Amino acid sequence: MDAEPKKRSKESYVRKEVREDRAVLIAVIKTMLDLFPDLPKAQLIKLKPVRVYANGSLYTEETLINIVSEVDKKERKAGRLNSEALEKMKEKIPAAWRKEIDNRDSCY
Repeated sequence: MDAEPKKRSKESYVRKEVREDRAVLIAVIKTMLDLFPDLPKAQLIKLKPVRVYANGSLYTEETLINIVSEVDKKERKAGRLNSEALEKMKEKIPAAWRKEIDNRDSCY
């Protein structure tokens, strides 16, 4: 009998804890996108809920931007928001969330 072994999904090779962390990160990113839909990706990934609460500090900036791109299916215009519009948007974000932290800074 030449029965082929069942193929494993790529996800099954990733530790369960890492899969759960990524699921939490995606959920937090979706929530932040719901609250602040026009916030640029580069600013969104610097928010405390993404970096600290969802363990985003464990990922590189490029990886976080890729995750935001996967989650956010909205077509975004190329370029940056003007500084005035960005400042108005930042005012809507709670001050405790706006603190930008270094990748090496974490609660551990």
